[in-house]
Amino acid sequence: MRPPLLSIVLLVSALHVHAQGSPEEQAISEMLTAKDSALVEKHLPEQLRTALDAMSKVGREELLSRPRAAVREKGLKVSENCDGLSLIGFDAEDPNAEIKHFEIRARRRISNGAEAVLVLSMVAPEKSWGNTEVWMKWEQGEWRITEFTDPNGETINLEDPETIAEIAPTPLQANEHIALATLQTLVRALVIYRFRYSEMPDRIEQLGTSAESMPDKHHGFFIDSELATRHIQSGYKFEYQRTSLHSFEIKASPLQFGKSGSRNFFVDNSRVIRFTNEDREATVNDGELQERLMPGVG
Repeated sequence: MRPPLLSIVLLVSALHVHAQGSPEEQAISEMLTAKDSALVEKHLPEQLRTALDAMSKVGREELLSRPRAAVREKGLKVSENCDGLSLIGFDAEDPNAEIKHFEIRARRRISNGAEAVLVLSMVAPEKSWGNTEVWMKWEQGEWRITEFTDPNGETINLEDPETIAEIAPTPLQANEHIALATLQTLVRALVIYRFRYSEMPDRIEQLGTSAESMPDKHHGFFIDSELATRHIQSGYKFEYQRTSLHSFEIKASPLQFGKSGSRNFFVDNSRVIRFTNEDREATVNDGELQERLMPGVG
């Protein structure tokens, strides 16, 4: 869908007359100014909405309220002093702010009633930023944003399964992301431990904390006490083994395969993460993930 539309935009951009207040523009304005999460959600593609339905009520609300939270955190409020050419304007509440007012304007729009692309820009009296392309489609009675490209050229496709998994992970996916982050934490701790004590610890407990001592070889103070003693984090258990003076391996397995996680992970001092979708421990012979943990081990 995208290449043909982009070609059309480039071909007709010199002739196209911008239509202020189009339904597509109104949809974007509504998302940017929404005080109700439902108004944000209705302009998201159906695949992403389905993923949101699987989230907890709290997690879903936190995700959908992020645009409002970002506006508050930056000390902005919707401006009532736009020139009529803008979708929306913002004023900085801080009188000492470097930029006190900026607006988002639609530079170009093309739509065939089913698909549309808008070229937006953010401008202020003091400066202007690059253009953002927003790709939309008419779906179940609403204009919904399916893809956008920011001024730096980064494209985010809201219908892509990998993007959806990052934005609205299922409980299984969330547990797996935490398991990978925990592997990163453990490897980082092992890097520092080996640098400090010239060898790998015998047990994972040696990376933890102690209320009775300062950091030493037996309590490195690198990871929290629960992980160090229980070896469990967000539905995964972690098994550490020292394989030589300077090498190790760690296995991360779901406590309940298929319920708390659907993949088993393995990493050693090569820092290559391996995994299996089978209900068994991962090994050094399993396939590699694209992610690679930090350098410095081995």
